[in-house]
Amino acid sequence: MRKLTKLLNETNKFLIVLDDVDTPQVVWESLGGILSSSYQGKIVMITRNKDGLPPSSVHDGVNMCRLNDEESWEVFFNKVGIAAGDVIKPMKEQILKVCAGLPIVIVLLGGLLSTKKQSYDQWSRVLTMLANKSTSTSTKDIMALSYQDWPSEAKPFFLYIGIFLRGFEIPVRRLIHLWCAEGFVTPPPDQEIIDPEDVAEMCLEELVSRNMVQVRSRLDGTPKTCCMPSVVYDFFSSKAANAGFLHHLFKPSHTFPPQQQKFPVRKLAAYTGINYIPTSFNHHLQRHRSYVAFDNRVGVTPARVIFMLFDKFISNGSFSLLRVLDLEGVFKPQLTDKVVVKLSLLRYLGLRSTFMDDLTDFVGHLPFLETLDLKHTNIRNITLAKANKLQHIYLNNNYKQLREDYLESTFPRVSTNLRTLWGLNMNCNNVEFDQDYCSLFDMRKLTKLKLTLFSLSISIMQWTK
Repeated sequence: MRKLTKLLNETNKFLIVLDDVDTPQVVWESLGGILSSSYQGKIVMITRNKDGLPPSSVHDGVNMCRLNDEESWEVFFNKVGIAAGDVIKPMKEQILKVCAGLPIVIVLLGGLLSTKKQSYDQWSRVLTMLANKSTSTSTKDIMALSYQDWPSEAKPFFLYIGIFLRGFEIPVRRLIHLWCAEGFVTPPPDQEIIDPEDVAEMCLEELVSRNMVQVRSRLDGTPKTCCMPSVVYDFFSSKAANAGFLHHLFKPSHTFPPQQQKFPVRKLAAYTGINYIPTSFNHHLQRHRSYVAFDNRVGVTPARVIFMLFDKFISNGSFSLLRVLDLEGVFKPQLTDKVVVKLSLLRYLGLRSTFMDDLTDFVGHLPFLETLDLKHTNIRNITLAKANKLQHIYLNNNYKQLREDYLESTFPRVSTNLRTLWGLNMNCNNVEFDQDYCSLFDMRKLTKLKLTLFSLSISIMQWTK
């Protein structure tokens, strides 16, 4: 609101469009005052929830109509990604009947059928299953069928996305690393050479092709962020929670519904600003594996709450099985020696955009750590003496004079596994790059590298070869 008010000070006319509003009453109470001020403008709010809308005397409501047959058919072929052929023309009427002019059903059905062989039998089988569900196919029917069509080993990839906030655009980089740290990717023993991250990326591509996940791409076409459509998130997030796959702790004095209380909390997403965490959570967290925090407030509160949270549960023996600790975006969380030394099984430590000033040396002794993300922090000195399984490290333009002992002490034996080395600045004046001198030459699995070399003259031809 502060940013919006500042922006409006520069003009007295505006048009604000809010898409996919889940709580229109809250939004209206926040923005409604603008309409009664001296500003001249309009607010367009798009929502599926009619509860809490302002009285009709102060707003004009428009009910969106369903698509007609021509529009539905055009959207369907756009999403299914094939040209109209003689094989599917006989099913046009059946497809339109199933879709009933609902864009979300059209999109999901197109995604599901696009994964099937383009044949009358294959497509007809899917349409018949949907037609038998009820007289009118619902969004839930098509989502349930799309999910059932997935192999069982691939379903955790999809459900895990529900651990994030509704509408949250997840960096693909972050999601891929989390999937791998959770252990979802387990290649058969005879195919260990397959890169787990390649498998994870293929799963994401499959989800996108089924229109179960939306992506925003970079200019080069590679996916940058991804997000579940809100209607898909609402359906599957609650299903995953009720099945005990994940849990959300986003409200003060949160208690689990009865159907969730019988499951131990293995994956927890929490808003760290919660002032009270029930003692009853102790036994729920004994087998806790993942903790993802959401708190973008600036100040001492997030840091203090994180410290109190971990101090409390570490003392009670919880979090000892933790594999994932993702605090990305939490302002300066406090991770003490007492906490980190208990996280011996940690595989993923996400501290991006936390602006932390320092990091305990115990992080460098975590034997199973695979991903360490320190981008957008104030951390400058790190030592990874025994993190022998480290594969991805994101630094924040850490500056170091290139010495023989620096890389050897910071990345000992790690170099053979390292796949990502991002954000390291080095002064290489009067240094000759030689294979016998610098352990960079041992990093033969590197796929992502951002290395800034400050030098008057340097040749790295040997390395590139």
